[in-house]
Amino acid sequence: MYLRVKLRNSQTPANGTFLTAEGRNYQAKLARQENNFITLYIKQGSKTVLETTYAVRYVAEMADREHPSVGDTPPIVTTNLDGFTGEITNRNFTFLVKARTHEGKIIYSDNIQVTLDGAPVSNPTGSDVFEYQLYFENPLVGDTEEHRITVLAWDDEGNSTYLEYHVTYAFIDTGGAIGTAYILLDATTVGLDPTLWAARSPTRLSRMSRPPMRFLPCWRNLDTEWNTPGRQTTAFISAGFPGRHDGLWGDSGESMAKDSGR
Repeated sequence: MYLRVKLRNSQTPANGTFLTAEGRNYQAKLARQENNFITLYIKQGSKTVLETTYAVRYVAEMADREHPSVGDTPPIVTTNLDGFTGEITNRNFTFLVKARTHEGKIIYSDNIQVTLDGAPVSNPTGSDVFEYQLYFENPLVGDTEEHRITVLAWDDEGNSTYLEYHVTYAFIDTGGAIGTAYILLDATTVGLDPTLWAARSPTRLSRMSRPPMRFLPCWRNLDTEWNTPGRQTTAFISAGFPGRHDGLWGDSGESMAKDSGR
């Protein structure tokens, strides 16, 4: 019995090439960025007694943050974030990437990797300049948040280039409701007659809205208890938007004034 070894990759014929032994060892030239199939045959005469195949993927050392350029002639990569300063205000951002070899040949998207905060961004469009659609989530705290965008491009010769950008996304509220606000105002501290009191339906506020306070008087006789000297009356005054009027009493239909008990 004897051993034969076959190599199959993009640089060999479709059926592969048998390797020549050097003593008891075999040497194979692997193709980069792809699977190389090595098949071992145990033969007895012309009959194959046993065979097994191994897939070996050869990937050259890639550039990274500490080594942004790898190889003698790393690719030339440019994006629409080069030299960018300021904030991004559009949550749907089109990131443009152009990559070329040192000879000026196009590096296509299957040799480019883009990430947003560590997550790969897939399905780019374009033929020579590739467009990646980035989506920024609402900031967890406040109205701004920093994001990290990376680009890795490589050629078939083992050269690669790494770029990293830190950008700030600024959330701009378009007026969506974020809650309901009630404003408590002690009427006597601003010189108002405690018998003047108001009620208004709760108004939904947004981050960008600053509604004016509006007093809606109701000349209604209150119980004598409310006018007792030395007792403080507190009125609930709600905030309202211009152009919205729910009527004198709003939707609540009842007084929101109360006695503080002092």
